[in-house]
Amino acid sequence: MVATPDLVVLHDVEKCSCCGNSLSEKSEHYDARQVIDIPTIKMYVTEHRRLHKKCDNCGKKNKGEFPNELVQVA
Repeated sequence: MVATPDLVVLHDVEKCSCCGNSLSEKSEHYDARQVIDIPTIKMYVTEHRRLHKKCDNCGKKNKGEFPNELVQVA
């Protein structure tokens, strides 16, 4: 059991199961059960784009450099 759950759902009882008396003002104590879930794993995609630029002075085509850790795809 964790001390501070992310969500608490109360399961209240409105009336006595024996005589039908209202229990709306009563609250003596509670017992608890917890469900522990692992959140869904979501892909996080980062696209790296290198820019291509042509020099206005000499006409040479230049391009940015990808980081070394990126795999080259043919």
